[in-house]
Amino acid sequence: MRNSFAKKLGMSLAAFGLVAASMFTVQDAEAVPAFARQTGMPCNACHFQQFPALNAMGRSFLSGGYTMEGTQASIEGENAMKLPDTLNMSAISKIRHVSTNETGDDVGEIQWPDEAALLVGGRASANAGFLWELGLDAEHEGGSPEFLSTKYHFLAANSGDIQFSVIPYATDGLGALYGYDTFNTASKRSQRPMENRKAMSAYQATGIGSGEATGIALVASSASWFVNYSAWGPVWGGGDADFSGLAALIRAGYFMDVAGLELGLGLTSMSGKVTTEADNAVENDTFDIGVGATGIDIQLQGDLAGMPVGLWVTNVTVPKSSSATDSNYYNSSTTDDMTSTAFAVKAMVMPELGAYYASSSVTTADTTTYGTIGIAYNIAQNIRLDVMQNTSKAGDADAVSEQMFSLFSGF
Repeated sequence: MRNSFAKKLGMSLAAFGLVAASMFTVQDAEAVPAFARQTGMPCNACHFQQFPALNAMGRSFLSGGYTMEGTQASIEGENAMKLPDTLNMSAISKIRHVSTNETGDDVGEIQWPDEAALLVGGRASANAGFLWELGLDAEHEGGSPEFLSTKYHFLAANSGDIQFSVIPYATDGLGALYGYDTFNTASKRSQRPMENRKAMSAYQATGIGSGEATGIALVASSASWFVNYSAWGPVWGGGDADFSGLAALIRAGYFMDVAGLELGLGLTSMSGKVTTEADNAVENDTFDIGVGATGIDIQLQGDLAGMPVGLWVTNVTVPKSSSATDSNYYNSSTTDDMTSTAFAVKAMVMPELGAYYASSSVTTADTTTYGTIGIAYNIAQNIRLDVMQNTSKAGDADAVSEQMFSLFSGF
């Protein structure tokens, strides 16, 4: 398995002020300004509250395989060829400053880039779209460029308002649902309405909503529901996975109107085993990894008292490993299942300003808790500043608190 390409750099708090003034900031989202260029619509046309959370329009765009057209001219030809006349790109990056009581260091740390990438995406033909993420891999000499996440979305057929899609994908860290998911519950790492992903989502607290993944998603979707079946493995890139032994993922979601608010209900099931190459120099040496977990999502979004408000609840169970040699990739314990519940709420108290709170717990033999409270200010629709207080506590250990500033932008 590969480490994150981003390396942390230590700086003083004073230096943070100078760097933050440059206002260049996240890769960890599918809020891609390339799509705004393609459709001719502003970012908030597809996003609820603040990016990257999706609204109904955003879900429709994603379900349509990024093929929606706008004012941008196209180059047309036979056999469904219809390309934008410009290859649309985005620069996405994030800078964070973190100070914590864990080490007694009152200077803090600048994380720059916490994440950074170039993204290319949009229409590939009348019935297909794509998203590529290109970053710098610090592990390679000279920081060579490398594709970090890639997916192609083929609209295979339709029946009435139901679409059938085929989506091959690979990601270095956004999780098994990177292929297809429209919830804002961080069931995939990139789709979350607040910075502290472990506090707001049981999927992130247990790890099943992030990490490396390669697979192919078969999706049926409409305006109010979707079903995603994916054959996949928890590795990055087809060169590391035996496609005769991939695990199964089933994800289903349903959206409905309740008293003027949109209620979303989601279910996730992971099962099976994947065969992958052993991390050594022996050619054709492989081993099996079990992948098992279930998840439940509740998402409520809409206007309350004139404010856009979102509420997200998630619950995840990860079964224990059968034995030391028959392990569950997400839970190595052979004695205890892993369970997690998370609650998150966010309200736009002003058109540009959101306030949020989230809390989660993860239990195996002991319980770890995560919490966050903060504000998110839109400097522009594509530039956001988060200021938050995060906490974590593992078992009987002392609680760890941290203060974080996060500046995100995509352009």
